[in-house]
Amino acid sequence: MLANLKRIVKNFKSDIILLIVILLVSLASFGFGYLVAKFSEKKPPLEIKYNYEKQEKNIK
Repeated sequence: MLANLKRIVKNFKSDIILLIVILLVSLASFGFGYLVAKFSEKKPPLEIKYNYEKQEKNIK
């Protein structure tokens, strides 16, 4: 069993390294994006103030 695993790893070494690099880059990108969003300037939510009742009265 261990010999089979060693053989598989030896045969697919470059593919395994590529997979690990892709996973590490993906995790690093997510982490940096999360940190930037967490520490960015917090803006208050947009408020739209509009009175719908006045519009309905003007239409009639």
